[in-house]
Order: sequence, then structure tokens, then C-alpha cells
Amino acid sequence: MPIPFHSNDPARIEATERVSQWVRDILSASAPQDALAVTVQERRCGEPQFPPLETVVTVISGARFINQVYFHMPVVDVTTQDLRQSFGAP
Repeated sequence: MPIPFHSNDPARIEATERVSQWVRDILSASAPQDALAVTVQERRCGEPQFPPLETVVTVISGARFINQVYFHMPVVDVTTQDLRQSFGAP
């Protein structure tokens, strides 16, 4: 079962904020940024077939769930290309 991973590492904190802003930028055509709730979590995974850390991005607009995507990598490794592919943006 995945467990949230808490870190005070400035690089991880900055990466979490960066990924959240990238998602807002990517989805800005479909919803106003102030209407989007974006959460970015890095979690530990104890399953041996998966990497030890995964990143989960959840997007909600108003009361409507939009999407939740999983990246089998630490948050510092998530790129805009990863996000664009996952959210179907060009």
C-alpha cells in the first residue's frame, strides 16, 4: 500500500510546486487556474515490482474530479512532457 512520503528537502518542495504550476499551465485552456485544485504527492511504494517512489497528481475543477495520474518516478524527475502526455495536451 502506498504511503505518503514527507520530506523537507528543498529540491522536492520546489519540484512539487513546479509540477503543480505546470499542470495549471497545461490545463489553463480548459479551466481557469483559480478554479483548479491541483495536488502533487510523492509516495513510497513497498511493492517490489515498482520503483520505491511514485508521484501522484490529482486535478479537481470546482466540484468535478478531472484526473489523477501516476508517475513511477520521484517528483524531481517529472517533466512537462510527462504531464502533457498524461493530460492529453499537445
